[in-house]
Amino acid sequence: MVKRIFNRSLYLDKMLLLGSILFFGSNTWAATTSTTLGVSTNVVAACTVSTTAIAFPSNYTLTQSDGAGSILVTCTTGTKYDGQIDAGANAGSATAYTNRKMANGANTLSYQIYSDSARSVAISPYFTSTIASGGGVTMGTGTTTATTNNHTIYARIPANQTTSVSANPVTDTLNVLITYQ
Repeated sequence: MVKRIFNRSLYLDKMLLLGSILFFGSNTWAATTSTTLGVSTNVVAACTVSTTAIAFPSNYTLTQSDGAGSILVTCTTGTKYDGQIDAGANAGSATAYTNRKMANGANTLSYQIYSDSARSVAISPYFTSTIASGGGVTMGTGTTTATTNNHTIYARIPANQTTSVSANPVTDTLNVLITYQ
C-alpha cells in the first residue's frame, strides 16, 4: 500500500510540473524596460618626455665631429608645451650654454648643441622660474597631436682640442625640462 501512495505522489508531482510549464510557458516575461549607463572621465593635460643620447663617432681624433640625438615628447592631444635644456653637468654654470663640456676628471672636450642640421643656430639661453638654477636653454615649443613629437638635437665637437683632453672616454649630462599646459 505504501508503494502505491508513493507512486501516486510522484505521478502528481510530474503532472503539476507539466501543467506549470504549459500554463506559464517557457518565457514568462511580460514587459521590458531599459535605461542608459553613462561613462565619463576628465582628460587633463599631461606629457611624458624621453631622450635618445647624442651619438658622436666613437673615436675623436682632433677633427670636427658631428652627432645628433633627440628629445621625444608625447602629450594628450592639443597640449601646448615648451622644452628646455640646461648647460650640462660640466659647463661651470647653468647659463654657460656656450661652454658645454664632456669630461672625465680633469680631461674635458668642448661641444655644442644646435637646433638645425647645418649646426649654425646654437640652442640659446632660455630663462624661466621653473628651473631652480634660473637658467636653461630653449629647444622650442610645440602642440601635440597625441603622437610622439621628435625634436632632433644636433651636436658638434670642434676640431683641434688638444690642451685639455687625453685618451679617455668623456661624458656629459644635459637636463631636459618640459613645461606644459
